[in-house]
Amino acid sequence: DPSAIAINPAGIAQIDGTQADIEATVCNAYTRHAPAAGDTDRNESQWQVVPSAFVTSDFGCKNLRFGLGVTVPNGLSSEWEETGFARYVTTYSSLSVADISPCVAARIGDHLMVGGAADFYYSKAELNRMLDAGLAAGAPGAMDMKASLEGTGNAWGFNLGAIYRINERHAVAATYRHNFSIDYDGTFSVDAAGVRNDGTATLDFPRVVVLGYSYRPTDNLKLEFDA
Repeated sequence: DPSAIAINPAGIAQIDGTQADIEATVCNAYTRHAPAAGDTDRNESQWQVVPSAFVTSDFGCKNLRFGLGVTVPNGLSSEWEETGFARYVTTYSSLSVADISPCVAARIGDHLMVGGAADFYYSKAELNRMLDAGLAAGAPGAMDMKASLEGTGNAWGFNLGAIYRINERHAVAATYRHNFSIDYDGTFSVDAAGVRNDGTATLDFPRVVVLGYSYRPTDNLKLEFDA
């Protein structure tokens, strides 16, 4: 289906006509911290929706397919109490990365399909934590101040894929997603101190290579193995 754009763009070479696919994943992560001595903390409950949308079309071509996908490969946040154990590391953290990916795929002969896509990444990051302003005065934990770091950035990348059908039962595939770096521009602020400064940061995302094999023992069952 059109969601192959996000996994292996060569897969859309199997789709005829024009099709659309809209999806949403609902998540809620729960973490509880119970030290041997001290209070027990847990993160705030947050139901979060991660959306995606895809459309593909052959535009009347026999062996070419075109598609566009919008996904959120990174899009979750976590929140802790401002008096909790992790307050000097984080009280709220959020990293969302949206991937807008136009792609094209081709069927070459009876066995081989190849595809490629460009990736435009847009990201927004936010990190809140408490600063121990009393530490310098010899009174750690006596005067906490809320600090916030916010920024946005973008980057370009690409991904490639291939599927080779050995026969009706067996197939092998490979995908490659190029590494990319997002440069963030934003602000760092400390509320109580009235501090507000411009800042930059860079976040590196690694390249991803996947090799796969699929076996269809019956027409209604398909087994897949990926590395």
